[in-house]
Amino acid sequence: MSFFLYLIFTIAVIGLIVFLIRRNQTDKKDLERQLNRTYRGSEKGPGDVESDEVMK
Repeated sequence: MSFFLYLIFTIAVIGLIVFLIRRNQTDKKDLERQLNRTYRGSEKGPGDVESDEVMK
């Protein structure tokens, strides 16, 4: 009898892990799309200093 309880518990845990992994992947993709949509990029003007220029 206890074997069946362990089996049911193990199947439930594996199902939960699979569900969480899939949910995490979709949330990651959604976040990446959202960040790509809202990113404005850098706008360099004529007065901007390049990062590799040495300050004197």
